[in-house]
Amino acid sequence: FAGTVLKHRTVYNVASPKNSGGGFQNMKVVGNGVATRLLEVDSINRGTYDLFLVDCVGSAAAYFKCGVSGTDLAEACDIQRATVNLFIRQFAVGAALSCKGVVLDGSSNANVSFNEMRFVTQHYDGHAMDIISADNNIIDLSCTRPGGGTGYTVMGRGPTASHPVGCDSNIFRKISSGSGGA
Repeated sequence: FAGTVLKHRTVYNVASPKNSGGGFQNMKVVGNGVATRLLEVDSINRGTYDLFLVDCVGSAAAYFKCGVSGTDLAEACDIQRATVNLFIRQFAVGAALSCKGVVLDGSSNANVSFNEMRFVTQHYDGHAMDIISADNNIIDLSCTRPGGGTGYTVMGRGPTASHPVGCDSNIFRKISSGSGGA
């Protein structure tokens, strides 16, 4: 499927309560070098994600975002108190399988915050972790670049008008990075 395989989100409607709880656990999600995203979490409170993600192409294997499109529910959109444990494997063969590992994104007044996250990821021609709008998370990150490729282990972006939080006050308990063979 050339799109997002798993999506967990709150509908952007001011009258709707924020989706709280649930998630995806103990699953292997295989993109077969076709899927452009394997997991997308959008404005969820207390979600749990324990997944093995394999062979994604596109902008990120896992994308955590808040209020990026549709009606912005402000801080009610924040992804908070989630437990995230992702193992991301890329069987990279040339640039055809280039993909970032994880993206944490938000809007002008919502972000990814107060979560406990553990990522073991491979990235090829993209960052293992791209933090655009997230704060106060506890993160463990181990990554490799199979077969070379390019990209940073962590790309933390500074505040902008559209993302005033940027990459602020995140605690990395572990950052381990290597390159070369898978």
